[in-house]
Amino acid sequence: MSDSLVPYSAFVEFCIHCATLALLFYDHVLTLNSEIFFIWRSNARVGKILFLFNRYFALASNVTTIAVPFTTLNNSSCRHYLKWCEVSLAITELFVIVLMMLRVYALYNQSRAALAILCTASITVCAIGGWITISSRIAANGKQETANCNDRGAGLARAWEVLLAMDVLMFIMVLIKGIQENGWRGKMRHSLVHCIIRDGAIYFLVMVAVNLANIMTYYLADTPWKGFLARPSANISVLAVSRLMLRLHETTNAKTAPNFSFSQKPVSTGIEMEWRREETSVLDDELC
Repeated sequence: MSDSLVPYSAFVEFCIHCATLALLFYDHVLTLNSEIFFIWRSNARVGKILFLFNRYFALASNVTTIAVPFTTLNNSSCRHYLKWCEVSLAITELFVIVLMMLRVYALYNQSRAALAILCTASITVCAIGGWITISSRIAANGKQETANCNDRGAGLARAWEVLLAMDVLMFIMVLIKGIQENGWRGKMRHSLVHCIIRDGAIYFLVMVAVNLANIMTYYLADTPWKGFLARPSANISVLAVSRLMLRLHETTNAKTAPNFSFSQKPVSTGIEMEWRREETSVLDDELC
């Protein structure tokens, strides 16, 4: 194989990237009706903006980076490309975190204490993650970049570890709320709390598996393979959180409107959503 051919690692990365991007597009098509009805028609402006920006920014950033592994760039262009990759990934993960925070905040009845914990943790994550990313990029700029822009240092693994820690914190908060709600044993099984805890647990398990696989590539793989699962991990997180938010809208609207039809006005489940336990105890099994 000549040196002009695309490295095998870049080809594998491209294939995995394409697979998760195709999955993202496919999920968009499947959930487009729900998005139009529940999100576009929602009165929760902030929640709507966050959801749509997260969903469509992920698609746009994927399209701008997908062809680069097959392009030979000079060192300057490579640096700009790597910076864009890191910035776009950071923005994507930031909006995923914010959307998950909204779910936990709503679950805690818009508690100020819960909001303080979530905000403190998110600010810490942003500060540490930003510092790690900038430090890693400064270190990378001090050495020769490769022709195919595959120079991703192991230092970025710590940024993903911080994100994983944030996921763990939010899952623990959801779990604690679930244990507190367990006093209503007869109602818990069919409540919105039950749906949020169950969906949150599924999201947590999926993201732990994906993020751990990505983190391991930084520590165990050779240089061309380091971080090759970063973009696929971000795509899966966007897909998962979009499904969680749409599921919350569907469940809430199905509860508040038993004779659900697309001619009815949707109920907001953005940051204005208020938690009412008495309204969530009659959900039927088929809703969850």
